[in-house]
Amino acid sequence: MKIGAAADRLPGYRLQPTLEAVHRFRSAWNRHHKPDDVNKLLRLFRKVDLQDGYQLDYLTLGRGEAGRIWPYARLEKVRSGNPLPPALERIPPDQLISQQPGGALRQVEIDTLYRFLSYERSPLGLTEYAFFVMELWSLKSKSSADEWLSLEPLVVRHAFDRVLRQAGSKLVRVSRPDHYDPIIHWADDANRVLFMAYQPGPVRRIVRIELKVDPAGPVSWQAKEVVASLQRR
Repeated sequence: MKIGAAADRLPGYRLQPTLEAVHRFRSAWNRHHKPDDVNKLLRLFRKVDLQDGYQLDYLTLGRGEAGRIWPYARLEKVRSGNPLPPALERIPPDQLISQQPGGALRQVEIDTLYRFLSYERSPLGLTEYAFFVMELWSLKSKSSADEWLSLEPLVVRHAFDRVLRQAGSKLVRVSRPDHYDPIIHWADDANRVLFMAYQPGPVRRIVRIELKVDPAGPVSWQAKEVVASLQRR
């Protein structure tokens, strides 16, 4: 993969410690009480900041397999009453449950969460922000277990090679890359982070993932390219 003029290459070893810390944190989610859990998650991403005087919090929506959270920022010190932002307080819980991030309530997300977040304007800062937003919305979300949470980012060579070794003779095809570092593409409409990840499931494969960072703050992802295919289980 060639790097264009408006792109930067982020050395994977600079991101790997954060990814390992997030992996450890995932296994301890239930040990933390609300809202300590989301604020501890934020502190793992050193290049991402929350506006002074605010902390993260969230609504718990649904139960069981449909359970997930709706994060927002609020003042750290609340004198009395409900700390929920007025923009969220006006929305019935059933409407929140039916909406996914980036949907009809996108402006509410911006007004109650993203405008309070900032990050270092660098390849590492942008990448950490994109990963943080995805982790935040996926925290304690059953539906994300088969989506974002199932991905294993591969940003260093030994992680990529380990997946290939585990596949062994089941490896169908592989297009070994010339590097393993995330690539950042800068653009006015949206910045993008490309990285490789192992994607389990009925068809196991290594794919190149694109994280799209909207200027207003929302982040989305999609698989862009198959790098290695593993045999069906």
